[in-house]
Amino acid sequence: MNTTADHVRRTGRKRTPVLDTGHSRIRLSRTCRYHQNRATTFRVVSVSTVQTVLRDGKLQTALTTVGQISEIGYRKSPQQAKEQLDRYLNEALAIVRLIERAIDSGRPPKRLLSLNDLPKEMEVPEGNWDHLDLEAILFGIPLKQAEFSPTTTFGDKDELASTLKRADLRKPRKPVALNGFHLKFKPLQVGAETFYLPTGIYRVEHGWRLFLRHEEGVWHDYFKDSQSTIYESLIQAWGGLIGAMLARTAPRERLAPVTNQAAFTGIEGGNLLIGFRNGSWRIQLRYAQTDSRGKRYLVSLRYWRALELNDGELRQALRELAAMDSYRRYLIQKTGDPDIVVTRETSIPLKFFPGEPVVPILADDLIYSIEQRST
Repeated sequence: MNTTADHVRRTGRKRTPVLDTGHSRIRLSRTCRYHQNRATTFRVVSVSTVQTVLRDGKLQTALTTVGQISEIGYRKSPQQAKEQLDRYLNEALAIVRLIERAIDSGRPPKRLLSLNDLPKEMEVPEGNWDHLDLEAILFGIPLKQAEFSPTTTFGDKDELASTLKRADLRKPRKPVALNGFHLKFKPLQVGAETFYLPTGIYRVEHGWRLFLRHEEGVWHDYFKDSQSTIYESLIQAWGGLIGAMLARTAPRERLAPVTNQAAFTGIEGGNLLIGFRNGSWRIQLRYAQTDSRGKRYLVSLRYWRALELNDGELRQALRELAAMDSYRRYLIQKTGDPDIVVTRETSIPLKFFPGEPVVPILADDLIYSIEQRST
């Protein structure tokens, strides 16, 4: 019976040089993964150990995963990702040495081993992994195009839409997904009443504003308070949002959540930040750009004291934000360089300025949002 470390090699199996750890029992593998509903595709590198266990009097081989490094983590910090890869490889080396020591003693393990089986007197070794290029490993395989499959809670979107239209938004509700759009219901107190607003509906001074991020952009609408009750206008707005979700395709990419819906600009990376400083409320419009490595570049477009904010300046600033975003997308598509950054000094042609902001935001809406925070 061959119980040496090399017996686990498969005859005729060719190693991929970029994945060769130098240890027959330590393997690197790579694949693409994605979240089916949002179709977010990313590459993953796995560190595994090839273990030998004695079962029913026979030596059997099993592959166990020590850890994984994702493309997402690498883009945020290549150095930390490489250090994490080295840690996983060192842990794998410790496990492998434990296995080989048991085999050499003539007592192969009867179960799969992990780092928890390492004796206290035995430290995790530090191997030499300088020859492994994590960037080459990760990006050495093509990124597969994921299939988009919009999710609906309970499966039937028409039946769910009919049920949701009859929902009482004065009572708590569990999160649902309709045609790929995910909804959470958060409480909002208006006067003496509490409403549970779905994602995409928010309160302004005399009505309800709506927005929906979909595959082709942003849909928005406004419902003024009815003469009878504000709940009646909320139900009308709710019906409008449901109709919009049924008529549009959900985004294929995972989008960052909107923390303050009243300040949503409609631009991914465009943020209206509201904060209290030096005795007064202040509002800042900022544009965040991310390069291919995940590094963020922040551009501050405008800064106001809340009491000085007016619709004209806000509208112009939001148009400028939309122009910066549109021009950057144009430059990236034209040059193929994902690391292009647009600044305040960049000369943007007039044709990139839209006639109106992507999502209309009024000064009174932001002031109302601030007043709600203050109460």
